[in-house]
Amino acid sequence: MRNYTIKTMCVMAVVACCVLAGCDDDEDPILTVTYRGVYRVYRLEVVGDKTDSVILTIENNRNYSIENFDADIAFCNSAGVVEDFGSNFAFFDPMTIDSGNCDVKRLPRGEFHSDFVNHGDTIWLDRLSADSAFSFRLIK
Repeated sequence: MRNYTIKTMCVMAVVACCVLAGCDDDEDPILTVTYRGVYRVYRLEVVGDKTDSVILTIENNRNYSIENFDADIAFCNSAGVVEDFGSNFAFFDPMTIDSGNCDVKRLPRGEFHSDFVNHGDTIWLDRLSADSAFSFRLIK
């Protein structure tokens, strides 16, 4: 009986080692959320504005990419880090810019006031600088 118990315990230990060796720490899945809408930039002292149709992709509430899908307007695609996305503020820090003959000045950068609640399905992100206003109107 004692010999049987020792053999059973050895087999269980070998099985446990095999199971643990086969279990690799899986990386956390990447949570990607895509928003579509418009990005508008206008200079406060100049009549007129520039509006682009954009796709904003957020990965793990930390990384972003913004892509222009309006071929008539030369807005640069970019990617970088976004902090506090989903809160009252979102801070965009572009790291990669597709800078081939496009408008770099209109890139979202810095702190945007965000409203995820008060506009139905539309998310608002707005920023005022000394001479310009920047705004996103996006739908998930």
